[in-house]
Amino acid sequence: MQLREERLLKLQGLSASLRDQSDAELSAAPAHVQNVLRSAGPFGAHPALLRSLLQEIGYSDVAVVDDLLRGFPLIGDIPIDPSAPARKVRTASHTEASLRAIGLAQVSAMASKQLHNKINSADFVKEAQEVFDTTVADSLLGRMSAPRRFRPGYLKFVTRRFAVYQRNARGSLKLRCIDDFHESFVNDACTVRRGIRMGRHSDLLWMLRELSSKLRLPLRLLKSDFKAAYRGCPIRSDHLDFANILLLHPSGDLFFSQQFAMPFGAVGAVYAWDRVGAAISAILRDYFLVPVVRYVDDLFWAETEMSADSCRTLVLEVVSLLGFTLEPSKTPLASESLDILGVTVSLSFDENGVVVSSVPDAAKVSFWLSDIHDCLRSGTLLLALASQLLGRLSFAAWAVWGQVARARLRPLYSFLLAGAGRLPANVRESFEWWERRLTTSFPRTSKIRSLASPIFLVYTDAEGSGGLGAVLSGDGTSEWCMGTADSRFLEVLSPRKTQIFALETVMVLLATVLWQKKLSGCRVLFFIDNTSTLGCLRKGSSKKVDVHAMVTFFWDFAALHHIEVHFRWVPSKLNLSDRPSRGKAPIVGSMVPFRCRWNTIILAIEFALKQASACRSLRG
Repeated sequence: MQLREERLLKLQGLSASLRDQSDAELSAAPAHVQNVLRSAGPFGAHPALLRSLLQEIGYSDVAVVDDLLRGFPLIGDIPIDPSAPARKVRTASHTEASLRAIGLAQVSAMASKQLHNKINSADFVKEAQEVFDTTVADSLLGRMSAPRRFRPGYLKFVTRRFAVYQRNARGSLKLRCIDDFHESFVNDACTVRRGIRMGRHSDLLWMLRELSSKLRLPLRLLKSDFKAAYRGCPIRSDHLDFANILLLHPSGDLFFSQQFAMPFGAVGAVYAWDRVGAAISAILRDYFLVPVVRYVDDLFWAETEMSADSCRTLVLEVVSLLGFTLEPSKTPLASESLDILGVTVSLSFDENGVVVSSVPDAAKVSFWLSDIHDCLRSGTLLLALASQLLGRLSFAAWAVWGQVARARLRPLYSFLLAGAGRLPANVRESFEWWERRLTTSFPRTSKIRSLASPIFLVYTDAEGSGGLGAVLSGDGTSEWCMGTADSRFLEVLSPRKTQIFALETVMVLLATVLWQKKLSGCRVLFFIDNTSTLGCLRKGSSKKVDVHAMVTFFWDFAALHHIEVHFRWVPSKLNLSDRPSRGKAPIVGSMVPFRCRWNTIILAIEFALKQASACRSLRG
């Protein structure tokens, strides 16, 4: 705590000394950028302070400060934090030139659609009034221009604005203005070359484990929420032509306004805020040692009971000094139980560590169950509902049950690809599993043991002709096993050039079953040299039906025996199980018999393949 207090005092002094520099930088920025940044927080953005702290912590994306001052791109090659995962998320199908070429026709189409969607009712008038009032309020903050009456031929490009009502945690409806930049083709002019890293509930579990093992003090949960996060990110001047929005006045007339700040509905907005949010989070973590996890504009973390309240105050002040705003109403006092991203997370404590319980929102669960019951009763599933259920259950898997639940989502993915209306057997089985889980498995608990508790290391490997091996180390013991794949197992696998992927996967399952008594209730770190196996086990699913059956078996077994699983890649030359998979003894350890449940595994694969075949026949 002393270090935090010292650094906060330093930050306050630095803020005052750099204020003139920030004011000069803001004055040199385009007028609309100045307006957006000065409304981002109670004291306005502080670019010089933000840059100074990012440089001090050695942050990889200090350039985000320059983009704040000149505006973020709405189209084109979208800049991303260089430390983010390198993968092409989307490729532009439009260029700036092609957007300008379709401009007049596009404006006419947007105007026609907006008028077509107008409903002459009291609901329309009420909704239009709220949208218009929100637009005016944003214009007064300098985030967009004041609404003006639309005239055909005046604008060269435009995007429709409409309202979406979202239900908050208290059950009340909140209007959110959406500008559909997909419909207007602006999002189609974006190329994104890196992914976004979003915090998860599993990050909170990891944090609790680290804190409980090192500090051994009672812990509390905290959370917060950035106010109007996207709206603190200005748009680049040369992209303002593509930031015009079209809205309906309560009278039924068309009005337009130009966005100056990143809007909801634009791809560029997602990545602009991600960079800003990531930079602020990095300062909180690396400079003030606050272990925050960020999901879009939400922050959550854990603190010791003694320091929790002062930490909450510090986070609010730091963000404010940097020029942004956290919602005080969404920054509750520290507690042993908080609603975090739609899940109630609660802490309890025993002699072995922390017990974390996670319960999804009851209203959401009831909603999910209603849809599942309807599908099971009717024996049919519309594709639109399948897509919705996949999103909802993916959230439940991600937030609460982890990979054991993710393994049960693969049939839904296959169903969407098949395009069938009848409920296939594999989807029915998945729904029945979810029904049991949602009805009877609350709360889900995770035991966060101290680092002093046993941890086992398990190395697994396979050889292309069917050789299998594994090495276990931990709790004062070292054991190994070796054997060959059952011929019936090899016969039931889907045909492919080599079965090494399937063999590597089954060996992880076999090792877990073999050493089940030792591993039950413990943390286990698996070392695997096959990246495909590593990836599907981490995800909890595989597109290959036979491998997916093994992955499902593994995660069901691990959950049943309360085995806490982690995975690491290891080079083949450092894989201790490389020798056993080739029929040779490793350097250390005692050999144990290679006992395998081949029949059970074979039956699981056969069942999965049969269900997949039935699903394909429905599509045919």
